[in-house]
Amino acid sequence: MTTKSIENRQPLAVFLHGSAGSSRQWLNLAADLEGHIRTISPDLVGYGRGDHYRKGSRIQLNQEVQHVLRQIKAETGKDNGPLHLVGHCYGAAVALQIALTYPERVASLTLYEPAQFLLLFADGLKSPEGREILEVRKFLRNNVKSPFGRWSAAQKLVNYWSGEGAWNEMPFRRQFGMARMMPKVAAEFEAILSSGVSAADFAGMNLPVRLILGSETRSTARKVTEVLNDVLPQVELITVDGAEHMVPATQAYRIDPLLAGHVADTIERQYCAAA
Repeated sequence: MTTKSIENRQPLAVFLHGSAGSSRQWLNLAADLEGHIRTISPDLVGYGRGDHYRKGSRIQLNQEVQHVLRQIKAETGKDNGPLHLVGHCYGAAVALQIALTYPERVASLTLYEPAQFLLLFADGLKSPEGREILEVRKFLRNNVKSPFGRWSAAQKLVNYWSGEGAWNEMPFRRQFGMARMMPKVAAEFEAILSSGVSAADFAGMNLPVRLILGSETRSTARKVTEVLNDVLPQVELITVDGAEHMVPATQAYRIDPLLAGHVADTIERQYCAAA
């Protein structure tokens, strides 16, 4: 067996950040696991060290998938499994897409409120959650072509996920950065809603999954998580009291132990089973 094949058989935790974020979201989590498991925190397209995003261009989830896998290969030399994917929001939707596209490479999923909003439309436009997310999408799409519009879009999104007044509590520098990211965030809504997945696609995803949900989150995020909880074969759902959608980025200390714990426990069980 070659050195490369041995390295490719070693577990790797991959942390995928949410919309308008970056790999910096995972600094403390990666530090907690350092010395126990290899980790990598790729930047998604348009963020941090990720590929440049051209304003107004379309993007697909599968583009994000290939972008993540290229970064894994470049930084670790790893071109197969097992990957333990950890994701928040849009990053969790990308993680789900990786597991759907390359099931043989993924050993576990640990997801905080995956933003796979297409799961809200199993009954067309009948669900209030589906109509709500379409209103958010419409507002973003209509307000990302000008600096003032991007500012309004960022304010809308921050208050949507973190509650009214959250935008006003942010420092100006952070507000400015959020506004600049809105064209990519709007493109992410389009990528999710055009991904073509359904709940049935996840019913065959036979790997350990931990879903984490904040008790104070939006009904849209709660509904997506509940749909996944209903169909995934090996799933555990944990609800965090008092948490909202952005807690993994704003209060990581509350969520990181749940993320790291599932990765570590899954690796231990899989090693024991293989022994």
